[in-house]
Amino acid sequence: MTSIYQNIYDFYSNISLEEFGGIKTSSESIAHDLYKIMINHIMAVRESDMLHIKVLVDSGNPVAGLIYHNLSALEFIKVVPNTEYENVDILITTLDVFPDYEGREKYPDDMIVIPWNSTAVRSEYIYLLVRLYRIYTEKLQKNFDENGKLH
Repeated sequence: MTSIYQNIYDFYSNISLEEFGGIKTSSESIAHDLYKIMINHIMAVRESDMLHIKVLVDSGNPVAGLIYHNLSALEFIKVVPNTEYENVDILITTLDVFPDYEGREKYPDDMIVIPWNSTAVRSEYIYLLVRLYRIYTEKLQKNFDENGKLH
């Protein structure tokens, strides 16, 4: 979220000193205050914009807890139950062969399958979060393009 603050600050610090001198000299405090106000509205992610993620791991695999812990840190992710098939954007799985032909037809055609290694290290989890954020911003853009406005 610091990029939001930086964008606000850049906007106010680059305005004309002659026309808006008082604002320009206060750009840092304005950016700080606007950021604090805006962050409350930005953090409210609509259901239609959220990434619906299903996690399937081998029975008894402790990696499930690590995946859930990392996913819970992101406001734009909703982890769906294992019984969910229709509203799944992403499937993260440690299973070697999934989804099989019969199982795949239960899911949406555009669902993304992310195979996950049980021995993943910290950098791989960070990369996963970066990838999920990129997918989320693509979903936001798609929703915007389809509806002509942000949800």
